[in-house]
Amino acid sequence: MSQVDSESELIGRAVSGDRIALSQLLLLHYDALDRHVSARIPRQLQGLLRADDVLQQTIIRAAQAIDTFESRHERAFRGWLNTIADNLVRDALRRR
Repeated sequence: MSQVDSESELIGRAVSGDRIALSQLLLLHYDALDRHVSARIPRQLQGLLRADDVLQQTIIRAAQAIDTFESRHERAFRGWLNTIADNLVRDALRRR
């Protein structure tokens, strides 16, 4: 089984309510998501807005909304996570 196949399987199980599959799926994308979030926070605001906080909120929101996720292509899940993170960063920057 390739990584793409196993990711597709994890997505299907996570969308169906399997919390263990969701945890595995989020762990699979954790490092890339961490790099994505860190790159989105301007240097001058890194003391006020922590990447760890945004990452945690992204994971929480993804877990809450996983049943609404629809996979349209191979990298859709990562894009979905990145969109959640981008929205959180943008909202935080507006508040600052």
